[in-house]
Amino acid sequence: MRCLFASKGYDVIAFEPVPSFYDIAMKNIDLNPDLAEKIILVNKGVSDKKEVLKIRYDFEGDEGASSYRDDGMFEVETLTIEDIVNDFHVSNLEKK
Repeated sequence: MRCLFASKGYDVIAFEPVPSFYDIAMKNIDLNPDLAEKIILVNKGVSDKKEVLKIRYDFEGDEGASSYRDDGMFEVETLTIEDIVNDFHVSNLEKK
């Protein structure tokens, strides 16, 4: 999806908190070097507040699912929409 929007001329800021999925997304971006300059991939989550959350992902039975649970958890740093706008200097949401 990131590359699709970038191919349409949009600058893309994408968030993937799960490290293994982040790595896969980076490989996909690397396979599309003409779009790479339009995509910023961030290994963090997005939340209503800046914090560190514990999340879990389990490939068995529910591939790719992430959920908030007490077992098999890892920490994910989150950003808010306000953080994203400020940190990435988002001034408009128009196609360039």
